[in-house]
Amino acid sequence: MTNLNLSIEKTIRSVNYKIRLHEILIHSKRLLEERLERLSEGLTELSEGRMCIRQQNNSAVGIALAAVLLNERASKRLERILRKPETYTLWT
Repeated sequence: MTNLNLSIEKTIRSVNYKIRLHEILIHSKRLLEERLERLSEGLTELSEGRMCIRQQNNSAVGIALAAVLLNERASKRLERILRKPETYTLWT
């Protein structure tokens, strides 16, 4: 082989290597972008789930508070009835 042929072969190998390297870099960048997108979607779903749980907890606290207040009110009525049964009606 002549020097020219060797030089052309080296140039072709170099170009092929650079093309392959570029393809690998593009593919890895695509994979990284896909992973980042999946992570972002996962974080969004986790945040939405936490908000739903907070809303459920708030509802449960509200129900418990209402139950306590109703119980207090009923206890006070019962105490009044037991003190003065003849003058107190149940529906006032």
